Amino acid sequence: MIRKKIKSYVSRDKDFKEILLKSASAFFIKVGGVLFGVIFTLIVSRRYGADNYGIISICINVTQISALFIMLGMDSALLRYAAEFRTLNRRDVVREIYNKILQIAIPAGLIVTVILYLSAPLLAEYVFNKPHITNYLYLTALLPLPWALSLINASGLRGLKDIKSFSFLRETSRFMLASGLIYLFSSILGLNPYNTIHAFLAATIITSVFGILLWKRSLKKVALSVGESVRKAGYKEIFNVAIPLLLVSSINQLSQIINSLMLGMYAPEDQVGIFNVAIKVANFISVPLVAINSISAPKFSEFFIKNDLKSIERMSLRSTKLIFWSSMPFFILCVVNPDFIMQVFGSDFVGSGIVLTIIVVGQLVNASSGSVGVIMQMTGRQVAFRNIIMSSTFITILLNLYFIPTYGVIGVALTTALHTIMWNLASVWYIKKHMNIFTLYFPFKKINRK
Repeated sequence: MIRKKIKSYVSRDKDFKEILLKSASAFFIKVGGVLFGVIFTLIVSRRYGADNYGIISICINVTQISALFIMLGMDSALLRYAAEFRTLNRRDVVREIYNKILQIAIPAGLIVTVILYLSAPLLAEYVFNKPHITNYLYLTALLPLPWALSLINASGLRGLKDIKSFSFLRETSRFMLASGLIYLFSSILGLNPYNTIHAFLAATIITSVFGILLWKRSLKKVALSVGESVRKAGYKEIFNVAIPLLLVSSINQLSQIINSLMLGMYAPEDQVGIFNVAIKVANFISVPLVAINSISAPKFSEFFIKNDLKSIERMSLRSTKLIFWSSMPFFILCVVNPDFIMQVFGSDFVGSGIVLTIIVVGQLVNASSGSVGVIMQMTGRQVAFRNIIMSSTFITILLNLYFIPTYGVIGVALTTALHTIMWNLASVWYIKKHMNIFTLYFPFKKINRK
């Protein structure tokens, strides 16, 4: 009976059915990515301790920031161009744009590598107040270029609607390989603390190679139609598209890692490790949201082009309901027994369950709000979304200046949850005001839509 009801509910809306079916594969790949991320975290934290995992988290944060100066927004530009010219069956144009992007990204990556390597001692001593992590930062200098290339290829795959490859490359491959390599290195070389950064570096390089191979395979499937002349994007146009998107992606990226970075500046490595383990575990709640966002973005864009706001609202409400109830079981587990979950990662994490509980509250609001970021970016409101993220990030930075020195890891957990709640509810309000679409889901309560 229940199965028939679900089938009937889904079959009434072909667009939602497409999202549900295509998101299923992305969902399981995302679950795999989160699981391998947790496995990597588990191996590092149990074998090397919370302080070593804290150092690795700092290295990853530095990598993410550095990669932005390599991609320069071109990952988002490739997503847009690949989606546009795929529909026109112009594989040749997509390939040409991709090659131009690589001609910019690779030299930029080499420059960033040199700068990061030379500045490693300064970052270790004057930014993070931890001179002993200098050697880790030397190795980190090799990470941004392959990291950026893998993200560029992932965005291209998303534009080609190869969601499985996109999800595998972006969510799963890196930590899957790193988990296997850290275990291998530990078995062969013993518990050398540098095994962690060596394993992650090797995994990132291999992932970038995978990305190139997956891109070439997926691009071959795009039809080639040369009968009709189409515009071609030159370097200037690519930059004109990419640079505004760089600001948006930079703010988004900074908003996600600023708390970990600031905690690294003001607190010992073990607290950085505890915080990032809690973040890693809490990410399970966002799995349904990320999976649905990966396929819903092009659909929202299509509806907006047709000025079909009713379809955007219908799909967003149904998607949000699915996201909320898919996230609820893990949320309950994190609230009921957080200490048990955290102590799985080792004795250094005993008593840190409150950190996980605080963070998952923010994640539940994120799940309840639905795909607000995707809706705003796919409907020409990316500037407003950027301003929301920028404002909430600025407020978070100010709060961190008080909460981290005063309360340590619990303080940064509070600001993390507040940041998530602020930008989600502000986005819900904006979409309601300017599009008359209400995305926030209230369980057991029907939303009155006129």
